[in-house]
Amino acid sequence: MKDKNYALEWYEYGIKQKDDRISKFIFLWIAFNWLYSGCQQGTEERNIRRFCELNWETLAQYDAFSEPAFRVFKDGPVTSPSRGRTAVRNLHEDLFRDDKQVRITSLMLTIYHVRCNLFHGTKSIYNDRDVELVQSSGTILDGYLKAILDGGFYLY
Repeated sequence: MKDKNYALEWYEYGIKQKDDRISKFIFLWIAFNWLYSGCQQGTEERNIRRFCELNWETLAQYDAFSEPAFRVFKDGPVTSPSRGRTAVRNLHEDLFRDDKQVRITSLMLTIYHVRCNLFHGTKSIYNDRDVELVQSSGTILDGYLKAILDGGFYLY
């Protein structure tokens, strides 16, 4: 599949960025963007939701919730200027639900908000939590991308 080749290309470029974990996250996000954008559900958030819904069993092969990188997400919600407090709080609470599909989708949407905040100027390289959120997001995204690219995925 053409999209998978582009995703793999960006993934491989991203993992070469070992010494610059912020750049690594950006390139891994580009790889993921190639994958979820094929869902064609309208907004990016809807595309991510649909991609996770279709691929949650493959994504679940990587246990992000046991990763030390997940700790930063336990500390509190990722704020987003484009989302209200209730929506941010609900997304954070969903990270701890019993439903694995809900948890995975919520984590990917949380990482999406980290990406949005980084790309739209509300993350700073001088704020320790911001840097940790970006770096941890990269670690988790790397694990999910490995599962997806190794295990196959569905777009529709």
